[in-house]
Amino acid sequence: MCDVHTHGMNKNGLVELQMVLEYPKEAIAYIVNTVSDRIISGEIAEKDGVIIEGIFEDGAKIRLNECIDAYGEKVFRIMIPDGKFRMPEDSDEYPYNLQDKSPYIGNYKIGENDEDN
Repeated sequence: MCDVHTHGMNKNGLVELQMVLEYPKEAIAYIVNTVSDRIISGEIAEKDGVIIEGIFEDGAKIRLNECIDAYGEKVFRIMIPDGKFRMPEDSDEYPYNLQDKSPYIGNYKIGENDEDN
């Protein structure tokens, strides 16, 4: 797992992005930069659960999950599906199934009770 995140989106009144899935550096840069550019341009709505298309050539869709990172900051975590197009909560494929359990996040979504996590 990794902890890649943007810096400066909050200066535009937006929420920072985070990616925790270990991928090649070039792919991570492409995904994070493309998603941030599309949010800044207004093409993508900045909201929990939004599905994003057009990132991967194979048609895989990614999702933004609103969560708290390890530093207590609200972020939108970029969730990448596994090779069978399953999101982490439905996948048993390592490391895709760990994206919502990464040590680099607070392991809970906004609004969930901290005592349950």
